[in-house]
Amino acid sequence: MAFVLRRESVLGRAIVVLVLVASTQAAQKPHIVHVVGDDIGHNDFNFTYGTNDVTYAPNLEALATSGIVLSHFYTFKLCAPSRAMMMTGRYTFHFGYYDNVDASGPEGGVMLNYTLTPGDMKRAGYSTHGAGKWHCGFRIKEQTPTFRGFDSWVGYMHAEENYFTQMFGAANNPTDSTCEGNACCGVDLLQGDAANVIGPSKLNGTYSTYLYTQRVLDIIGNATDGNSLYMYLPFQNVHGPTEAPPFYSKHYQKNFPDLPEYRLRISACLSAFDEGIGKITDALKNAGMWENTVFFFNSDNGGDVGGSGNGMNNYPLRGGKWSHWEGGTRVVAFVHSELFPQHRRGTHWDGLMMSVDLRPTFARLGGVEPDNSGPFPLDGVDMWDALMDGSASPRNEIVYQVWHSPYCNKTCEPLNIGTKVSHVTNCAGAIRQGNYKLAVGFPGWPQEVHALPRFENETVPEAVLNRSTPTNTLRCNESPCLFDLSTDVSESNNIAEQNPDIVSKLLARLEELGSEGLPRRFTPRTDPRMCSAVERTGYWVPYVYTCLVSGVRCSQRVGWRKNIVSGSCGMEWDSLCHTVPCVVLCRGSVVMLLGARRALPVSVGLECSLYTSKPHAWVSNSLVLVGIIACILRVSVDFGVCCT
Repeated sequence: MAFVLRRESVLGRAIVVLVLVASTQAAQKPHIVHVVGDDIGHNDFNFTYGTNDVTYAPNLEALATSGIVLSHFYTFKLCAPSRAMMMTGRYTFHFGYYDNVDASGPEGGVMLNYTLTPGDMKRAGYSTHGAGKWHCGFRIKEQTPTFRGFDSWVGYMHAEENYFTQMFGAANNPTDSTCEGNACCGVDLLQGDAANVIGPSKLNGTYSTYLYTQRVLDIIGNATDGNSLYMYLPFQNVHGPTEAPPFYSKHYQKNFPDLPEYRLRISACLSAFDEGIGKITDALKNAGMWENTVFFFNSDNGGDVGGSGNGMNNYPLRGGKWSHWEGGTRVVAFVHSELFPQHRRGTHWDGLMMSVDLRPTFARLGGVEPDNSGPFPLDGVDMWDALMDGSASPRNEIVYQVWHSPYCNKTCEPLNIGTKVSHVTNCAGAIRQGNYKLAVGFPGWPQEVHALPRFENETVPEAVLNRSTPTNTLRCNESPCLFDLSTDVSESNNIAEQNPDIVSKLLARLEELGSEGLPRRFTPRTDPRMCSAVERTGYWVPYVYTCLVSGVRCSQRVGWRKNIVSGSCGMEWDSLCHTVPCVVLCRGSVVMLLGARRALPVSVGLECSLYTSKPHAWVSNSLVLVGIIACILRVSVDFGVCCT
């Protein structure tokens, strides 16, 4: 293996850490608050470059400027794979995620043989809670947050939803507030608790940031068991449809009348986000927890500067979300803690860090080693010592995307790069070692460098203007591109021809990593079973249920048909039956009745079927009665909705 991470002696750092811990709350592990913004641009706040004086976000600005701004923090180019990287501590090609649809289809979701971050923290004795966007799979209930290590969760499963009604539709307008005329549409808001139950929440109808903030305030207020808190807060702001309470929109209309409409929406949404963060930090201070808290913030990917009609700002980085350019992968991030020594506060750290590093870093704070089981070992590296003393990062490599056939066929046809529609399925590999970045294939749309985010007609420096037009295409499919990011942050000067040895070295490394890549777990975005469940319940819920039949795991589907499952079944249908009345009809000795959040004791016979009804009492009662009679008479019936 050609390279990977510099691992240095840490005796001196360990002494600093031990002294610091001894002088703080040594009896309790630090609370960890991990806030994730959605599609926030690298320059959407002022603390990154000091060039954005429009966005009003005093709480986040204060935390960043008195903490450590992470100048070279990287994620994947878009939502679902990025979040799975944070949770697993592994690169996308080690769990087969390459696009958002990989999270929601029949084969989607993070692999169950990987432990996630909350699982580590739970083992470390933490109380684990989450609120916001999951996007790591909900096909089966075992993929949902409270089955992956969280004590509690409230939030949504998909990429987006309406901020006020929590509606999401799989077709037409996905975030329409009413779902009127939109098939396969419902409320995307699930709630789970310590009993490992995940089901619909009735909290919809509140602006999402306020809803999630209140949940966090309740958690802090009820934290009386003495356990440290791990809170994962992937809030919705500012992903489309980028909505905000009217108060903030009016503020920007009044104070910045020339601000373009799209920037007004983004700025208002950021301000509402900041309000929630301020309430959370105040609550931690009032509870006496703040002095022993590590607050980490990052965006899930670069700002969306055009792929979905949004206008976040990544200046001076090229491109944005959907692309492997710096603007899509190098994101706004900082860490704040009173545990840091004074000389580290209010600084920018230039060390390389990636979202996969969060899991081992958090585990270190909890005093445990991350569970390394699964098909591939951990790709993340513990960064805590380097953050504490400002030393060189133990990471010298950023893997944006490997170059291998499960992801693409290593060819980029003109059809793939000739239209901006291809921003989702661009074909490229990219890697950074030290200051050098290699891109091969087409890194993707958008690829412009956008101006500062104040006004549409703002004067742009000539050097930036020259590289900000769509005609200035850098399609690295004909030959690899090489950039020196220490002198060319906007990726404007391809120096591949002058540095063939560096190109060969990085290309060989991409090929080496590509040989490890898992096949893409691509599935259709809309699945009939998924739509059947949401249309019946009005909510997005797990839609595939499982049972062991003669030792074989089989999928259960929801549909208006009957099927007998033969064998001795260990049934796990309770998730659906918390939503609609159900009855299991069996040719055995006992009937199982599941309904409206209750279950009777069950012993399932040799042949059984699960039936559900639409949520009408007379239908439910009729099914229950028929089920009892059928079991007494040792017969089966042929109507209802069967999960099979």
